[in-house]
Amino acid sequence: MKQLCILVLLCFSGLSQAEVFKCTEPSGKIIYQASPCTGNEKSKELDIKADPKTDAEAKQKFDALQAERAVQIRLKNQANQDAARQTQQYQNQNLDEELRNAAAQHQQAIEQEKEAERIRLYNRLLF
Repeated sequence: MKQLCILVLLCFSGLSQAEVFKCTEPSGKIIYQASPCTGNEKSKELDIKADPKTDAEAKQKFDALQAERAVQIRLKNQANQDAARQTQQYQNQNLDEELRNAAAQHQQAIEQEKEAERIRLYNRLLF
């Protein structure tokens, strides 16, 4: 919220050099605009001047907030990268475990096939 306020102040500080007109419509509605009033509206030019000291303070605060925000973004990105790295390591560990299980199952199937072949040969010899 602070950043938004400071950003708005900085934006308006750049616009403060422009002319601003306060127009009052016949209905009493007040409008501020950059061009002189037209028609039946009452017109008054407002003299708005920027304060260099206030502008410098606002810019300094804005720069500090911007630097703080950059640090926050960098820390958040680092945390996201760390979380992604941990997730990848976990997935790799699970994959390694699945590969070991598959290899063990394959070896067990080979052993069962050999045992079945031995039983077939034994049964042929007996009968």
